[in-house]
Amino acid sequence: SMLELMEPTELQAYGFSFNDDFSKISLGAPFYVTSLAADDAAKKSIMANVTSIQLPLLLNNQARCFIYLALEQGQWKAVGIGGANEVATHQDVFNVTSEEATSGLYLVSIPQLSEIYVLQYVNETPVFKSVSNLNSPDLDFNSLTQLSDQAIREARNLEQIQTK
Repeated sequence: SMLELMEPTELQAYGFSFNDDFSKISLGAPFYVTSLAADDAAKKSIMANVTSIQLPLLLNNQARCFIYLALEQGQWKAVGIGGANEVATHQDVFNVTSEEATSGLYLVSIPQLSEIYVLQYVNETPVFKSVSNLNSPDLDFNSLTQLSDQAIREARNLEQIQTK
């Protein structure tokens, strides 16, 4: 198992201590990892390919780190363990048990914004909460639409400059 890969001297790097009872570790709700362009993220109905899955490891109902899964030859396989700093910084996001998750949880990279967000639905509207920058405001449909419109205007301006 992936837990066997942790060296006792490196437990803290994974969010654990030597005194923890590893028999009580459970898996949190899966986070499906994908990437979207800003204009795709601004749509009310979002279709995206899942590129990997991050499973939080919970101890005493507190997320400690992730097990990373990747699709290899048509099968999901554990390929790594880590992310303790990210988990510790965003306990409010990652402390979700499978039983508590009311819908799919998604980690969404929006390259134009250089950010990673957790996609949550509020009243059937997508809301993106940044997990890569604590100072970033949450993005909703309206703010993403404005960003998308701004990106289109900038692309048109660049196109006009290049054709002159």
